[in-house]
Amino acid sequence: QTSNGSLNIMWPPNTQYAIAVQNEGLIEKSPNQNPFPTASVAKIMTAYIILKDHPLKFDENGPTLTITNNDVQEYLADKKNGQSVVKVKAGEKLNERQMLEALLLPSANNIATILARWDLGSVRNFVEKL
Repeated sequence: QTSNGSLNIMWPPNTQYAIAVQNEGLIEKSPNQNPFPTASVAKIMTAYIILKDHPLKFDENGPTLTITNNDVQEYLADKKNGQSVVKVKAGEKLNERQMLEALLLPSANNIATILARWDLGSVRNFVEKL
């Protein structure tokens, strides 16, 4: 810390950072911060919450969900928008383990949506829990 109370940390160039202190709040941040997608972090948190709410043992597959027409329409819309998706068909049955694998390996946004609805009834409720 310098005499004027600011931090004197040498950050690598093009780094975004923020430093907060409990009971003090934000005390330093990088200039010109640009938001960026959370991508895989959100997928990992989704998997964490699903497994916390619906634990699987090593040799278990978990409950089976049936893919709906709505799930297929969301898959098509996500695909059209260039998102990472896994193809689904109405009536297809996927168990929890299969969906978690699709969520984490090809990073399927459409599967994240299906899991969120299954867990808490809606994506909005799930995001609030995140």
